[in-house]
Amino acid sequence: MLSMGRCKTILGAIWAVFFLGLFILLILQVGGNKYDGNAGAVWSWFLPMILPTMTLIIGVFLLDVQNNSIQEAKVNATVFYLAAGGSIIYLIFLSWIFFGEPYTDKSIFTAMKEYGTPISVLQGIVNSFVGVFFMNKK
Repeated sequence: MLSMGRCKTILGAIWAVFFLGLFILLILQVGGNKYDGNAGAVWSWFLPMILPTMTLIIGVFLLDVQNNSIQEAKVNATVFYLAAGGSIIYLIFLSWIFFGEPYTDKSIFTAMKEYGTPISVLQGIVNSFVGVFFMNKK
């Protein structure tokens, strides 16, 4: 069994680092007019891919602070490793859409279309792992 508070901090940090990195990258790219007036399409694709889990994590953190409930709780290690490992795999795959664009002949819009379904499926699986993690405390 692992400390729930420490595990939540690690999981939150994983999501925060990837979210902030991609968010800042997109702001810089939009500011540089990389998407030729189609920035709305990129934001509309990106935000639903990351915000549901980010808002879940933020909501859990806020509830924990309000209830001061994470200090003694323990969590199953396997559940945490599935949530953390799945999150890392998902976020790397999502990041590759943006960071990998210079290394392929596909536009960002083609990549978003082609990888949208697999990323959505992976997101659903990872969100299940994260949800089970948050509910699996003893």
